[in-house]
This record gives sequence, structure tokens and C-alpha cells, in this order.
Amino acid sequence: MRNDLAENLLALFTARDVAESIVGDLVEQRHAHGRGWFACEIARLAFALCFKSLVAAPWRAVRFAALGWAVYFGTLVVLFTATGLPWYPWHRVDEPGFWVRLGLVVFVANLVAGGVLSRWAPKGSSAIAPLTTLWLIAWVVSPFMVALVDPWPWRAGTAGVVWTAVAVPLLYVVPLLLGALIAQRRDASANRSATPSTE
Repeated sequence: MRNDLAENLLALFTARDVAESIVGDLVEQRHAHGRGWFACEIARLAFALCFKSLVAAPWRAVRFAALGWAVYFGTLVVLFTATGLPWYPWHRVDEPGFWVRLGLVVFVANLVAGGVLSRWAPKGSSAIAPLTTLWLIAWVVSPFMVALVDPWPWRAGTAGVVWTAVAVPLLYVVPLLLGALIAQRRDASANRSATPSTE
């Protein structure tokens, strides 16, 4: 993981100078522990800072969670309609094409939600932390919910198991973070171009 990517990821959940300081400390230890250790530490710290931001400002977290959910669900409705996906798809679970289309729709909806939250929120507010946490909780409890709703969840086949166990974090958390990182990068480049040159 590159240093600037690590700083940008941590800066989604804490102040930029704090993120730079943390990454600087970890870079000094990376030579002794290796790149894998560095990537794992960045991921661990990102999740720790994510949860810390929720505890620090719970009411703000509720507002951002509601905004993120509204943007995600609104985008999902538009994409479901545009792609012709069925709203009650249980008869389509054995079709690989259905899972591919559903995955793309969910990915794009989370990408948009991450970008909107990052652009609309004040600087240093950890706007994507609440929705990230909701998706992680949903990922953990989803197997139990499936078993509660359907006493024979294995009927969804291998695709359903892969969707629940592997694809959910890749289609919910990863694009949410990616959308926020893209918006963050665009804001930074817009600020640089708006700042007059001193030369």
C-alpha cells in the first residue's frame, strides 16, 4: 500500500495531519515488518478510527447514516429501474447473470453514496463512518437473518453463499470507501487549482 493512499484512507476518519503522523510512524517500522504488516495496520487503524468517530459524535453519526442510506437507496431505486432488475428476485437466484447485474448495481450505489457523503460533509467529520459501520454489522448478521427468513438458506446455492460471505464487503464497504476517496481527491485538486500561484 502506498503512503499517499494510506494517508487518504485514514483521513476519511480523522484529521489529515493526524493521518499523516500515523502513516509516518508506520512507514518507519515497515522496513522491519514488511508491506503486508503495513497494509494490515492501516486497515486495522482505519476501522478503529471509524468506530471511534461514531462514539465521539453519536448524533452526528445518526444524521450521516440517514443521509448515506437515503443516497444509497435512492441510487439503488434508479439503477434497479434502469437495469430491469426484479424487486422480488427469489425466482432468479440460480441465474449467474442476475448476480452480476445485482452486484454492479449495489457497487455503483455505494460508490455514489461514498462520494456524496464525502462531498457534502464538513472537513474532518468522518461522514462515511456510520454507513461503513452499518454495512459491516449487516455483513456479520446477514447469515443469521437469511436463516431466520428461510429455514433452508442453502437453496440459494453457491452464489448465495458467496454473496453473503465474500461479495458483501467487496460490494458495500470497498465502493463506499472508494467513492469517498475519489471525492476527496477531486476536492484536493480543485483546491489546488483555485489557489493562486505565488510564483
